[in-house]
Amino acid sequence: MKKTLLLALTLILLISLSGCLENDAQNNGKLPSDSLKKASDTQNSSGDATKQSSDANGSSGADLSKGNGEEYPYNIAEDRKKFPKKKKAEVIFKDNNYVSLINDCYLNPAAYVGKTVEIEGFYIWDGFRTYVGRKGPSCPCCATGYVGIEYHGDKKSVINDPPTVSGDDSTNNGFAPDNKNPDPKYDKFTIGSTWIKVRGYIRQGNDPNIGPFTYIEAITVEAMSKKGTETVK
Repeated sequence: MKKTLLLALTLILLISLSGCLENDAQNNGKLPSDSLKKASDTQNSSGDATKQSSDANGSSGADLSKGNGEEYPYNIAEDRKKFPKKKKAEVIFKDNNYVSLINDCYLNPAAYVGKTVEIEGFYIWDGFRTYVGRKGPSCPCCATGYVGIEYHGDKKSVINDPPTVSGDDSTNNGFAPDNKNPDPKYDKFTIGSTWIKVRGYIRQGNDPNIGPFTYIEAITVEAMSKKGTETVK
């Protein structure tokens, strides 16, 4: 157990120093070596993932729909009922704290888990998971140059379609053109182009290989008509 936690912290530290997302190495401590292949394997095996677990408050609601054993142990349907939609979020990612705050969420999860959150950025699907992020500092290992955080929602999370964009808006900014999210919630979103606002709770999931990881339980995912600062430092 101690070795697993040490490995997880080491991986998170290494990735946080780079502050970016790429197809084969994510900065939340989960490092799939072949995202696209695993995404296909996940879809084929998702029906076998039915195990339930309990969250810190004792309520059952683990979402293992990804099929690879990752646990997202919170009940989004129940949490949506109590989410303070009209109140200012406790944790807000802004232009001047975007990179540092995301890194701190990974390195010091105890200070953030359970708090309400609001974050804007590009919609990102790497063939395996969904993220919200922005273009970040360049680094030798960054193929696509995004800094972001994973979010996990349900069928009610996406609340609108993205606005119609004139001209060619088909770029995936470094992601494979055919890297389509199989989830119908996102069939109108464009990777690396659709600007979204995610509101929810900062949570901690569990991966059978590397242990705990930080993510956002997405209560709402809203496509925005106006983009904010696309590149942050």
